[in-house]
Amino acid sequence: MKTLLTAIALFGFLAVYATAATSRILCDEEYQLSGGAFIATPYCQDEYLAKVARERGMNVSGAFVRNDPAIKEDACRRVGYNLRVRLDCPTFRGN
Repeated sequence: MKTLLTAIALFGFLAVYATAATSRILCDEEYQLSGGAFIATPYCQDEYLAKVARERGMNVSGAFVRNDPAIKEDACRRVGYNLRVRLDCPTFRGN
């Protein structure tokens, strides 16, 4: 009986773990893989903006960019001129 309960618990854990592992968002620069095609999404755009900002010395993550408009504005002001993120920061660039 104890072995059966252990097996059931292990199976449940593996089922939850496998589901969590397959549900992560896949980004290629600013584009998210969705239904076999890449589409522009705010999530991937913010991740990419954070990546470009980190390359320029800013200590920021995609989550910070998504959750704090002031951090996104700061990142855009610092790297918004960069061609890789120009479309992500149209209102924040210092033009």
